[in-house]
Amino acid sequence: MIRNRTTRTYLQQHEKSSLVIENYYLNILTISKEIQRRLELLEKDNTCLLNLNAKKTQLIKIMNGYLTQTTTRVETVTSLDTLLSTIS
Repeated sequence: MIRNRTTRTYLQQHEKSSLVIENYYLNILTISKEIQRRLELLEKDNTCLLNLNAKKTQLIKIMNGYLTQTTTRVETVTSLDTLLSTIS
C-alpha cells in the first residue's frame, strides 16, 4: 500500500515536472520567435538607414558641386530632380 502510494505520488510529481518543463519550452519558443521578429524589424530599419545615408551623401555631393561651381545650374537641378524621384 505504501509503495503504491509512493509510486502514485512520484508519477504525479513527474507529470507536474513534465508540464513545467513543457511550459518553459513553450515560453522559450515564444521568446525566441519574438526576438527573431524584432531582429528582422531592426534589419529593415538598418537597411532604411543605410539607404537614407546614401541619399544624404548624394545630396551633399550635388550641392558641393553647385557651390564650388564645378557643375552648372542645369546639371544641379537635373541631379536634384533625379534624387528626388528616387526618394519619392
